[in-house]
Amino acid sequence: MNSDGHQTQAEESNAVAKGVNRVERGRTLTEQQRPRVLLIGAAFKELAGRLGEILPTVGHVGHVADANLKEWDCILTVEYPATIAQAPKKGDGRQTPDITEWKWRQEFNSHLSIVLVQTAWDGGKVVECWPPSATRKAMPDYALMTSTRVVGRHLTEVKGLSDTLEDLVKQHLVPAAKRREDHFGLEPRSGPGFKAGDVPVRPFLLGPDDLILAGSYERSDKASVWVLPSDLPDLLPWIVAALREWHDVDPERFPALPDWHDADQWRSAEEVRLRADLDQFEQTLKADVARLLAQRQEHRDALDEAKARANAFERALLTEQGTPLEEAVAKALTVIGFEVREMDREAEPGKFKEDYRITDPDAPGWIALGEAKGFTKGVSEVGMQSLSRWAGFFIKETGDFPTARWYIANHMVRQDPSTRPEPLHGRDDVIEVFAADNGLVLDTRALFALVRDAQENPEHRGAIRAWLRGQAGVITAAKVDAWLIGEASSPPV
Repeated sequence: MNSDGHQTQAEESNAVAKGVNRVERGRTLTEQQRPRVLLIGAAFKELAGRLGEILPTVGHVGHVADANLKEWDCILTVEYPATIAQAPKKGDGRQTPDITEWKWRQEFNSHLSIVLVQTAWDGGKVVECWPPSATRKAMPDYALMTSTRVVGRHLTEVKGLSDTLEDLVKQHLVPAAKRREDHFGLEPRSGPGFKAGDVPVRPFLLGPDDLILAGSYERSDKASVWVLPSDLPDLLPWIVAALREWHDVDPERFPALPDWHDADQWRSAEEVRLRADLDQFEQTLKADVARLLAQRQEHRDALDEAKARANAFERALLTEQGTPLEEAVAKALTVIGFEVREMDREAEPGKFKEDYRITDPDAPGWIALGEAKGFTKGVSEVGMQSLSRWAGFFIKETGDFPTARWYIANHMVRQDPSTRPEPLHGRDDVIEVFAADNGLVLDTRALFALVRDAQENPEHRGAIRAWLRGQAGVITAAKVDAWLIGEASSPPV
């Protein structure tokens, strides 16, 4: 223990080894800038490179198992986001008929928005079911299935799309659909729970028999799916359009993307130069912010550690009872400069003594017997009675009378210290009798204030000890505050 009554570094290391201190989750060190877009599939490697030129965080893996999807905001994939299965259940042939139970679920994390690329040969697959997951005897209320080899030439536009989507449909989707010999897309299927108007899919373009050639739907309150055909000439503008639309719904997950006016290709020479200056400044700023945040965290960690030490020492004077209080009082008296013997540690088993024998190196021959008690209510007189008994044992043991008897009391421990009454308030008769025998009731709030002053002003420690040696009766926090104000205006003793 050091002179302030706190643990040394070696003691703290031992405490950690024994599991006294606990660790907790800190800040994420490798947070990626959003939007975080992951492309899944070998065919999308080149597209990932192009997206990386305009987006801050783009990843590419060969298979969904190669990535932790919790770390991404959006994925582009050919794997369908839902699965459905049916399980026949045979009845007893009499009252219970044979039935088929249906089970379906979403395959990807519900926070993920998805760009699903549908191929021409992948028909009869479940894209999504509503409600999102269930097990029931009947089919889903609504399911979205893939359909292929739908013959016909008719294409039907969809009204109400954004200007961006209308342009993409006219420039990319319609020409691709016209080149086909037959069509593939999405086909809604409704179950017995379906109600008119419940269709959750927004088509971008309709083909023969109202086949949905491309479209989108919401898969959760946080995420959407865009289903696009694989024969589009370029998926990149569609991905950008989806990200811009998702920005309107969730700007934190999908920050705004720059438009072409901010692209390097179309900047003037002056803009290029100033942009480079700004980038350099922002890099410096980012480094400075990271450094300052790290320093702030160091200060917070130091404060948390100080709080833990104070809870075990200084604040324990105000909150604890029993052994924790006794240990805190012994530390406090030691910090002030007294020499403290903790007598229960020296006593034979079962033969208890006073809690402390307190001496002062500046006052040879002076000795106080001390007793520390904590109470949920007011101060009890039991400590005074104990000190009388311990004084008798002390006289028998040493042949001398103790100079003083200190009753160190922490009362109403569950109450805010600033609202507690004075110890033994209204019992002046008891205090007078105790003081007549050199007895002192020391409120632990007063001891707390004396310890803090001794830590802040080590040169005051001798004066504090001398002042305490001359006291009898009751020392309250208010009395200590008044004395410290006067002491601060006088030269230290």
